[in-house]
Amino acid sequence: MNKIPQPKIALVAGASGIIGRELVKTLLRNRWEVIGLSRHASSHPENIPFIHVDLLDAQHSAQKLHSLNGVTHIFYSAWANAGNWAEMVEPNVTM
Repeated sequence: MNKIPQPKIALVAGASGIIGRELVKTLLRNRWEVIGLSRHASSHPENIPFIHVDLLDAQHSAQKLHSLNGVTHIFYSAWANAGNWAEMVEPNVTM
């Protein structure tokens, strides 16, 4: 008996960054549905749906993401830049 393939729906945090953009392209080439997350308003060349959210703000993130249904995979490529490595650790661990 053949199984009907289930859709793969990816949520990509940091989809507007260097790594995230390439990941989105790869997922789309492999027939995934993709939803992008980005801190900044962004237009992705692949024209995927975007949710603009600051992952450092837990309450804002919960409000923006609570209605997502059907996501099967989460890919994390978000990154918060700071003046030096020591200052980058806390926000990036928090996200």
